[in-house]
Amino acid sequence: MKQLRLNDNIYYEKIDNEIVILNANTDRYQSLNETASFIFEGIISQGSEEDIIQRVMDTYDAVFEDVKYDYDKTISILVEMKVLTYA
Repeated sequence: MKQLRLNDNIYYEKIDNEIVILNANTDRYQSLNETASFIFEGIISQGSEEDIIQRVMDTYDAVFEDVKYDYDKTISILVEMKVLTYA
């Protein structure tokens, strides 16, 4: 699987359990809920998909199918916004 990386000119701030991301290249911002924030933090710390999904399952006592859906949706949104790209 390809590794995801943070694009240039991306700024983010954690506020409580949520993260707000600004793409300075496009002037778009995105607010991530608690689960998406957890996934985003895992990605920027170079965690593997499997590790991130397992940590979300353990932290939130969630089932694989739900977490995998949330992971895929979060990645899709962040790639579409050009926050993340595949290395």
